[in-house]
Amino acid sequence: MGTKIRTRLLLSAAALSATALVVSGCSSGGDAGAGDVESLNLWLPTPFGAESTSVESDAWDEILAPFEEEQSVDVDVTLIPWADYETKYLTGVSSDDGPDLGYMYGEMMGDYIVNGAIVPFDEYLDPAAVENMLYVDQGKVDGEQYALPFVVGGMRILWANMDLLSAAGVSEIPTTWDDFLSVSEKVTASGKTALLQSWGAPDRGMLNSSFFPLLWQAGGQILTDDGSKTAFNSEAGIAAANYLMTLLESGAMPSSVTGLTNDEVKSAFYGGETAFMFGTDGQLGEITDSGINADFIPSLEGEQRGTFVASDSLVLFDACPDKQLCTDLAEFILSGAQMTQFHENIVAYPPIGLDEEGDSENPFIPVYAENADILHSLPVAAGSAGVYNSLYTNLQQMLLGQKTPEQALEDAAGEGDSSLQAAQ
Repeated sequence: MGTKIRTRLLLSAAALSATALVVSGCSSGGDAGAGDVESLNLWLPTPFGAESTSVESDAWDEILAPFEEEQSVDVDVTLIPWADYETKYLTGVSSDDGPDLGYMYGEMMGDYIVNGAIVPFDEYLDPAAVENMLYVDQGKVDGEQYALPFVVGGMRILWANMDLLSAAGVSEIPTTWDDFLSVSEKVTASGKTALLQSWGAPDRGMLNSSFFPLLWQAGGQILTDDGSKTAFNSEAGIAAANYLMTLLESGAMPSSVTGLTNDEVKSAFYGGETAFMFGTDGQLGEITDSGINADFIPSLEGEQRGTFVASDSLVLFDACPDKQLCTDLAEFILSGAQMTQFHENIVAYPPIGLDEEGDSENPFIPVYAENADILHSLPVAAGSAGVYNSLYTNLQQMLLGQKTPEQALEDAAGEGDSSLQAAQ
């Protein structure tokens, strides 16, 4: 049976903000008997890293075909642009037109757990499949297996164009906050741009590269340990925000960053126009294809080192008509042969299962093992999406000169705390 790929352009995420209220309208899907289900709806994001959505569509056709044939079921795949991802879920789930199995990142899950839209996998899982999953414990929330980690990767790193550094009289990538400012000054003096960031991006995901690593490097955290309040309005948070302002005011990055998108930043780096880019390990192929002489380090060091790593997962929706079949689909996708295809044809992230052979040519495989202690994912908490939206908006205003770092973090914390409280 042929996999049906649907790609849709959606409403702006700003159109809906009361996540908990919208999601609470979803209804239970029950469970159909074995063999009664003709199709399952699987929702995934795009682009992951392939050169186009059509390439990813073709790859998913190939990945899912054996499951469809074995189970006599169609898997209808909807590929959703990242910028519209949360809006699509809100509108789809609340109107009973959502997925049966879907891909979620941590900051999305809390609201759907609280409102019963997603349910634990526990009673449906094959113990042998669980034994194969390297990061399965990262998918537990309050002791229940609400998520099966799918993408544990996307480490945010500092890419450097070594030829531009050499032209500025620099032979090594800077490793500390102070060194980075010093090297950036030399690059600027050589007539090149040191750093670009995508502060004009349409979604807050760029914080995973631009602010959260600085916050962790300063010794801070995003939320309190119990997820009930924000924690970034702290001495560490102020240090991270001030460092961003120093990058701007020193000329390390130009004022144009407040209007740049991620694609514009990548294009400038791949084109040899800027010396540094805070990007991901998944960009290795694009950087290799660009022909620039690039190298990387996992993290700068402030008070300590720290950076972001995605721990995105497959989640089971209460609306799924056959939760065992949906779980079987999740286990199939996460098994070695399918994940090998995913990593070879869509995005080159590290293996997530014992039965998958990693790419021996991928320089990031040992980097994950050697830097496990500095890798952070975003916390799972109901209302956290509102926290990140507010933080992004306020930091944008700071970089535009409309707020001081102290005011930006204070305002973001107040709005974020309200979002967390409303979702409890």
